[in-house]
Amino acid sequence: MTKPQQLELIRTCFSEIEIYLDGSFRQRAKDLQITPPRAPKEILSIQQDFCAEENTDYLAWLTRKHRAKTRLISSREISDNKQILQRFLSIVRDRIDPEVFDQDEAIDFFETYGPFDLQRLENILTDLLAAHPPNLHLSFYFNHIHNQLLGGNHE
Repeated sequence: MTKPQQLELIRTCFSEIEIYLDGSFRQRAKDLQITPPRAPKEILSIQQDFCAEENTDYLAWLTRKHRAKTRLISSREISDNKQILQRFLSIVRDRIDPEVFDQDEAIDFFETYGPFDLQRLENILTDLLAAHPPNLHLSFYFNHIHNQLLGGNHE
């Protein structure tokens, strides 16, 4: 006569049961949990603001659409930035040796990290030129200005 098989159920945590048959692991199961059915997904309305023409540059159309949504900078802000840029250039040009001054690099620096507090900029340049000659590469001065004003490294 065959020996009857022994079935053993062990609860490992609140939601799992391990099933052993004759001492060897057979299966891990989770308790059956009945939940209410999910509500059907809401069908989203399709926006029909696509370009009317079929043979058009879709990327250019998207770009125009995006630019129309972006905030425009007021002309006063632009003129203020231009005035600050001119003052920035005059401060740097007056204090740095003309042989090493590069207006394009100065404008790039201003457009990337500006506008600055021009009084602090003058103080930083004065302190820097008291310790170093005015004929070093322009990036040397801009690195120090960036570190003092913004606390980072200009590359």
